Formats: sequence, structure tokens, C-alpha cells
Amino acid sequence: MERLQRLQLTSDVHFQDEPTPLGALHDLKIIQRAQRDAKRNARQQASVEDFDASLLEEIRNNPDLRNRILGQRDPGPKR
Repeated sequence: MERLQRLQLTSDVHFQDEPTPLGALHDLKIIQRAQRDAKRNARQQASVEDFDASLLEEIRNNPDLRNRILGQRDPGPKR
């Protein structure tokens, strides 16, 4: 926030602009952070989906792995 305030002050001095309310600068920072987080989450989701797809493909193509996974399944309570 202090950095934004300094940048705004420098801009006002050099360009003799009307001062921008600090609240508007803070809102802009929140919007930028939300956009950055949304992009990061989208990349992470794509990475998880790629991993899931590659794991399923490996299980399909490797009968030994499939049998080991099926052998580890919990049979549940005995009746």
C-alpha cells in the first residue's frame, strides 16, 4: 500500500494531476490480485486434470499396476 501511495504521489508531482483517491488505488490492487489468483488457480486446475488423465492412461496401459491397485481396495465390512 505504501508503494502505491509513493507512486501516486510521484505521479501527482510530476504530472500535476488531480490526486487519485487512495481507495481507488486499493480497489485496483484488489482487482489485480484477484485476476492473478484466478489465473494461478486455472493453471493449477489444468495441471491436476493433466495428472489425472496421465494416471488413468497409465492404469489402463499397465495391467500389473491395475491389479496391484485393485488388490489394495478395501473389501469393506464382512457380513
